[in-house]
Amino acid sequence: MSYPIQKLQIETIDKKTKSVNTLFDSGSFYSIIKQECLPLSEYIVYYPVSELWGTASESGTLEITGSVELIVTINNKKIKELIYIAPKLSKEMIIGSKTLQSWHITIDNSNGKTIISVDKDMNDPDITSVV
Repeated sequence: MSYPIQKLQIETIDKKTKSVNTLFDSGSFYSIIKQECLPLSEYIVYYPVSELWGTASESGTLEITGSVELIVTINNKKIKELIYIAPKLSKEMIIGSKTLQSWHITIDNSNGKTIISVDKDMNDPDITSVV
């Protein structure tokens, strides 16, 4: 079986881009990026005091130092999401269940292959229309 990991293009709101290996992880609620994998941008928000989050490991913690709004391209669809920053994240980036649900992203593991499907795009009328 393959893992739900894809190389994705990320873009800051000031159009700085980078490619990162991204794990799609429904076991994580939030989407998180390793600090060193971010493109240089003046629009990264660093917290005055880091937050300590728990992990799946009983005594594990993860230091969150800030957040950034990113446009992430997945299979030619673009999503815009707030991503948290962790200097010591073990993966380059994790897309968590909050993002998966918001954008109707599904992970299909069958016949030894993993297929990621994205239903919504940040340009869809359902997303851009204000009623």
